[in-house]
Formats: sequence, C-alpha cells, structure tokens
Amino acid sequence: MIVRDGSPYVPAMPTLPSFRVLGLAPSHPGARGVALWNPLEPPVLSVTLSHGHLDLATGPGVHVTSQLAATSAPFTASALRPGDVVLTSLLSLPGTSVAEAERTAALLYQPHPAAGAGAGASPAWRNVQVPVDGVPTAFRQHQHRSTQHWVAVAEVGEVCIALLAHAIDVDDLALVTVDADLPGYECAAPTSPRRQR
Repeated sequence: MIVRDGSPYVPAMPTLPSFRVLGLAPSHPGARGVALWNPLEPPVLSVTLSHGHLDLATGPGVHVTSQLAATSAPFTASALRPGDVVLTSLLSLPGTSVAEAERTAALLYQPHPAAGAGAGASPAWRNVQVPVDGVPTAFRQHQHRSTQHWVAVAEVGEVCIALLAHAIDVDDLALVTVDADLPGYECAAPTSPRRQR
C-alpha cells in the first residue's frame, strides 16, 4: 500500500484485512487507490478498491468491493439489509433512490416473468462471466437505465464481490486476488496515531 500525504483516496486501513481482497488485473490501466474500508474500527470487514477515475461521474473507472461474506446477508431479497454489497453498490448509481435500489436488489434472483418459474434472470439483472484469478466466474449484472453505469455482483467462497463501473465493458475486466497489504494501491496517510497501528 502506498501511503501518501494529500492523497485523494481514503486513509490507510488500521489493520490488514483477514479475507481475500480482489482488484482488477495489472493489465488494467489507470490510477489505483483505496476508496473505502469498513468498519471505522478494526477488524476491517469490507474493502473497496478504485481503478481508473475515483469519481465515476467524471470518467471511466471501476470500484471493486470485497466483503467478508460472514458479515453480509446472503444474496436473497428477504435477507437484504443496509451495508450489503448489492444494496450499497446500487445506491452508488447516479440518481438512485433507496426505494429504487431496494426494488432492484430484490430482483437479483427472481425468475424472468416470460421464462416461467426458475428459468433465467429477472430483466433487471443478466448473467455475465468475469475471470477471477483466471477462472470464469458467474456474476449478475445490472445496467443502470440508459447510462454507462452498471453493477455486477457475485459470491466467491468467503467473499461477496461487487463491481461498480462507468464507461467500461464488463467483458474487458478480469479480477485477481491482491496481497493483503495492497501493493500498488494508494491511500492517504492515517489521520491519527491510533489508526496507524
């Protein structure tokens, strides 16, 4: 992790994450930084890495969130709660209300009405493949209205993964597991000695 005073990214994490953290493959160009980690006190249970533009309204970029699955509800409508990667990512889409995000999240694994029960995805979500450490992995993608913003989510082992992207095609992405100390990712200097430990 590159700690830099004046960095536009969030301060350094107080502890290294104990779970698998994913980022874009090294071939993806652009700046890389720590966009968010949770909770405010250790242990870190969720890490969001920024690739390309930090502000997805200003240019192409991808945010990759890795969240320990044990701290998140399963990807089912009945278990969604604030803080889960699906809902959090949907709420980050421009102009999306809480009610709209909740409706879209609830459709994640609903069958497509025209296909009959259990036969395919809701029209709000489609099946896509994203390589994770070289293995094609099933994700569910939601294209936001007519914009270039989209969200894709998957559960991979102990980690829930969410991709929030703008002006980038999902077919052009590949995820890799990054070292816990996030080499090559920039963050701001810690804001207090207590968090530096």
